[in-house]
Amino acid sequence: MAMFEARPLGHRDPWIGLLVGAAIVTIGWSAWVATSAAPGATDDDRAAPNPNIRVVLSAALVNPRFVATRALTDYGLEIGARYVAVRILSQVQLEVRVLADADVVLADYPRTCLIGPFSMPDYAGLSDGCWGQPDISRLLWAQLPTNGAGRPVLRGGRAVTLSAALERDAGSCDYPPGDWRLEVQIDPFVEGTISRPLDIAPTQLHLLARSPGPLQLVKLTNYCGIANVVYHEQGEPELLADAAGGH
Repeated sequence: MAMFEARPLGHRDPWIGLLVGAAIVTIGWSAWVATSAAPGATDDDRAAPNPNIRVVLSAALVNPRFVATRALTDYGLEIGARYVAVRILSQVQLEVRVLADADVVLADYPRTCLIGPFSMPDYAGLSDGCWGQPDISRLLWAQLPTNGAGRPVLRGGRAVTLSAALERDAGSCDYPPGDWRLEVQIDPFVEGTISRPLDIAPTQLHLLARSPGPLQLVKLTNYCGIANVVYHEQGEPELLADAAGGH
């Protein structure tokens, strides 16, 4: 059974496009445990689980900076397809806080992914929809201690926090302002078994389509999707004079 509640990280000026989300997950261990013990399980791995562990995930996006690129719109046969200028996220400060109310032994370090609006990575020839660098998973979960078996442990009552400057990556998806989400997948290790993956409900984040002036046009990007809705709702951004005529 899962429950969700909001947990603010603090007040910030609304123009920066900040929304804080939180997800509380109650883990019903007995329903998730696999039927056979994992090889090499030790006494540390076989500790009796708490059947009602809560894991709280909170996140915020702060001080976003945008550039522009050209993305495809397709309105069918009557209007046709064409490329238009749209905003994409260039840099942002990510703040994350994870808190469990009891120890959680993990099968591996959780996968953590920041994803933008209308994500369709296949449109850019990619299989992964994650945005940005450096790797959020490495930054956040490298802080976890390990138990006697060498497995990472999310300690109850000890928040794991991260404040990291992220930027767009030439090999990853590019996304516009709008409704973003932070996804975390946790694989608990319970009584010597690797449970089925537990997906914490994505934490919803919002970036407003505002910029202090004309934007630089970046021609080589991986815009992951069709820009119909973005173009309709946000319009084309003002471009720097030397980029306005670019294609």
